Amino acid sequence: MYSFIQEDTPAGYIVKIMPNSWQFIVFDKKGNSVDIYGDSQKLTYDLPLIIFVGSNFKIMENYEREYDMLKIRNGSVIIPYRKRKDRATKYAFAETNILLDLVPVRIMSKPNFSVMMREVDIKTVFNWLLVDETVSQDDLYIIEHRYNIETIIHADKIKTVEEKSENMDIPYNLNSLSQNPVFLAASHLRSMDTGNLNQLILDFELTPIDLEAIIRYIDTYLESNISKRYKTRLDNLRMLSNFYLQLLLRNDDGVTEIIENENDPLNISYLNALLTKIKVLFSDSLDENIIAKYEEKLSSKSGWFD
Repeated sequence: MYSFIQEDTPAGYIVKIMPNSWQFIVFDKKGNSVDIYGDSQKLTYDLPLIIFVGSNFKIMENYEREYDMLKIRNGSVIIPYRKRKDRATKYAFAETNILLDLVPVRIMSKPNFSVMMREVDIKTVFNWLLVDETVSQDDLYIIEHRYNIETIIHADKIKTVEEKSENMDIPYNLNSLSQNPVFLAASHLRSMDTGNLNQLILDFELTPIDLEAIIRYIDTYLESNISKRYKTRLDNLRMLSNFYLQLLLRNDDGVTEIIENENDPLNISYLNALLTKIKVLFSDSLDENIIAKYEEKLSSKSGWFD
């Protein structure tokens, strides 16, 4: 009998992880199985395996779990990490063909080459190896020839966000990188980049304080002399931010009122995405009956447009 761990992604995918074999399967909103590569004809997939090797890595708190869910943006898995000498979170971009918004991965960490050789089975297959400056070229040569490793990433050679932006032909989406969502929201508002602000609200794990600050920023612009087109967009973003805030505050009346007053099909889809996100983030502490009530109300709204 299989034992599953279920993860729901903001894009609506249902990921079922089998910890006994560290494989996973994916379903869409209708319950149909999803080919995550588009043409692989497979139903089950091995969880990608990432290993950090080097004494300067400070492994993220989430990585203490047996697995983690990492974002995929523009064909790359975004791997957060920290170095002991730096307070800021850095990001490695690992190319992938996986067609999801989040992917389950297993993560290992070894302080040096010797420990890796002693503790990691030679048959282990790694998708991505991240090494810091404490791993010598000789050590890396042995690692490459001892293990099956798809991609090696040198953490000391990863460019900063600013350097990446300057060298790309298209604008770089900093929403997936910055650790300061309020600063980003203010930046997006200054340039009236409502699309990225909308994505920020959907992507970031925001706190009530973050959301209250973002709402204040939006209100400031709504009170200014802006065009009707932007006013409508900002009204929608304010509603979305407030919905997120009321969910975090467990304000049943506030959440219900927003759902009942919203009739735009696109906004309904955004509310659904946020509700799914909250379920993922707070699965252990939510009242399932209340969430089911919200889902039913949103589902009835969606039915108007089928």
